[in-house]
Amino acid sequence: GKRSGSGRAEPATPHAMAPSLAGLAFALRPPMRGRFALLLALVAGAVLFVAASASEGQCGVEGGPRCSDGKGTALSEAPAVAEGSADAPLAPASAGEGEGEGEGLGPLFVISSKTKLKDAEGKGRGWFAEAPLPAGALLLVERPLVAVLDAQWRDKAWADCDSADTTALGIELALVLTPSLRALVARHHPVEGADFPSDDEDDESDEEDTAKREAMADAQDLAWSLVDGLAAADSARLQAVVKLNSLGFYTHSEQLCHSGHFTPLTGSGLYALASGFNHSCEPSVSRFSIGDLTAFVTNRPVKAGHELCISYIETELLCAPRSLRSQSLNRDFTCSCTKCVAQQGQLEGGGSGRRFLNVDATVQAELALLQPVERVQAVDAALRGEMASDDDSEEDEEEEGAKSSGPAIVLGKDAQELRAVKALALMQMGRRDDALAVWRQLAGFAARHLPPFDEALAVYATQAALCALSIQSGGSSSSSSSPKLAPKLLLGTAESEAARYVNCAMDAHRVICGCDAKMFRWRYAKEVEIAEVPDDAKHAFWKLVDKVAATAASKTAPAAWADAVEAWEFREEEIPEAMTGPPMSDSSSA
Repeated sequence: GKRSGSGRAEPATPHAMAPSLAGLAFALRPPMRGRFALLLALVAGAVLFVAASASEGQCGVEGGPRCSDGKGTALSEAPAVAEGSADAPLAPASAGEGEGEGEGLGPLFVISSKTKLKDAEGKGRGWFAEAPLPAGALLLVERPLVAVLDAQWRDKAWADCDSADTTALGIELALVLTPSLRALVARHHPVEGADFPSDDEDDESDEEDTAKREAMADAQDLAWSLVDGLAAADSARLQAVVKLNSLGFYTHSEQLCHSGHFTPLTGSGLYALASGFNHSCEPSVSRFSIGDLTAFVTNRPVKAGHELCISYIETELLCAPRSLRSQSLNRDFTCSCTKCVAQQGQLEGGGSGRRFLNVDATVQAELALLQPVERVQAVDAALRGEMASDDDSEEDEEEEGAKSSGPAIVLGKDAQELRAVKALALMQMGRRDDALAVWRQLAGFAARHLPPFDEALAVYATQAALCALSIQSGGSSSSSSSPKLAPKLLLGTAESEAARYVNCAMDAHRVICGCDAKMFRWRYAKEVEIAEVPDDAKHAFWKLVDKVAATAASKTAPAAWADAVEAWEFREEEIPEAMTGPPMSDSSSA
């Protein structure tokens, strides 16, 4: 979200994908301006090559961009590219001599023949499966029509406004807008003549500084006023298109090393085809990005004729109560997915005085300043709901003294962030056996409450394997004061336990990223490098990766989801609830 039986190998499931220097020939004219553009082009190029050369398919877009225009490539039509070749099949078609004009640039994508973009009842348009799809089927790889990195607007006076990211993207669209670009988004929601919410209807926080919001509005108005011959109604519609269709891209977002290492590659984009994915609280499609290029992969088997949906909100929020999911969604529609319909009419407990613990950037920064021992203690208190919520003072004023009592409710998203902080602190303290138990709790939550093969599972399995290998090498000490965290290596030796976790990590990564061990090594190199474990444990980890890869290479398909969960051998007490605190009858942990 905005802050996815023919008797032969499935052609749209590229399990042999690997990074290649040939990919650097792609996209040397990225759809964004500035000093970050070349970096994104180099990083993103490799994925275009591997996606184009590993699968097959053909375009299935009604009223949309076609493969025959030379700017989009069907997976079945993408020829292999020789190492180092500059004759890239997905390179942009000629854009003319004007380097900054952008005229002639079209969508850059590869797409499966087993998908089709068509009318979805009550939703406008949506992507549908034209044939049965297995988990791990690569559906679409696309670069945005226009994109902007967060780093390009973080220094603006309005950077901390709620809609700063979409505003910055809208400004960028105004700067590069051409007739061709307008034509490509002509069928994006809202279409011409349709009603859509204006900026005045935005539900901005009351605490947001008025001057900052006015500065943001002025910057937006100035950018659009410079577009020649654009009517006010068309300008308003295009701004709504950006707000309601943009998607964020986050390189290695699931990894613990993302912050500080890959955040410069975080941004937002407006996509020609990916914008057609509708939302569901039970998404069948996951996505991952490298630079501003995003791949969309099925996370579960999908029957022919069924819609292919992504989640517009963080996956950790999908197990929250329906009302909170709707609040996080903050779109111009009410979700009517199967999950939401089933929960419709259910009352939420707790009353208006409910308090929710909010683990925001400020809380994370405060925890980071603590010593590891104090950090673990603070996290344990927070998981019990004992950390005061930012909204306490407001609630007291609004309720005129009627103060909520008891622990705060801790949503799964916040609890998972706290558990990760705790596990890392335990690893810093050398208590890697205790940390292993927490990584298993994190994985148990993901397996029970999140969509199948959530990308975070590969992270938790990787860290669990590193901890297990550290225990084997003697690089760990446990705390007798935390008996509940004492690990139990169920398969005898730490090495065999670590091998099991490595297999779990690679299976999850193989489904979500459609990649083999080479891509796993490439994506997880930094994650392992900075892990708080001895170097011999890291070396042993990569040896296990090679060992598991040799076995996995013979597989024709990834493990089924039920088998992947069973491989963890979770005990029921290891699996946290969807949220903690006062009970709420709108349970959504199914």
